[in-house]
Amino acid sequence: MAMDDMVVKLQFKGKLLTDPLGTTQIFHDEYLKGFENSLQTLRDYIRARCPVGASIRLRNSVTYRAKDLTPHDRFGFPSGSLEFKGEVYARSETEYWLGIFPTPWSAICPYSRAVETGTRPHWPPTQQIRIWAGRVLPASMTSDELDLAAYFIARSISKHGTRGRFMFRDGFRQYATENVFENNMQKSVAIATQKASVETPWWAAF
Repeated sequence: MAMDDMVVKLQFKGKLLTDPLGTTQIFHDEYLKGFENSLQTLRDYIRARCPVGASIRLRNSVTYRAKDLTPHDRFGFPSGSLEFKGEVYARSETEYWLGIFPTPWSAICPYSRAVETGTRPHWPPTQQIRIWAGRVLPASMTSDELDLAAYFIARSISKHGTRGRFMFRDGFRQYATENVFENNMQKSVAIATQKASVETPWWAAF
């Protein structure tokens, strides 16, 4: 488990558990579930720290992916050491699922790094500031008042920049402090052990 810039990487590798009743598949499946649950929890910790901004694009851009690197035999059963890799990251470009369906525009955020670490003084897009102001400032404000507020906010950013929100850094710290990964994998062992003790896989008869 390591954090590299704005990508948190997880890896699990364990010995292949052999059993005459063929329960290896049960352990594989439960370990994989625990691994994916860990990625989902970390994603949620980071998302919870994302500012709303002018839209929910930043929050929606934080996602995860997992990959099963365990060797399998020609029948699809684990045949080597269990190994999973995964990462939690923010989408900054269009991704394609199965090479066909593009990631929705609302789930891509090219400025996520700027929110994470903060920015130097610059003049931001006033229209986006205006939208954000309309979300967070009192509903009683008139349109002209919101325009003026957006201008002053943009001017302040042009002088002082923005502070980093460190969603990834702090989300990862909470995740590590609470031992989420270790706890999930221990639960996986317990569930798999229980299932293996009461279930006889259909393939064990062959």
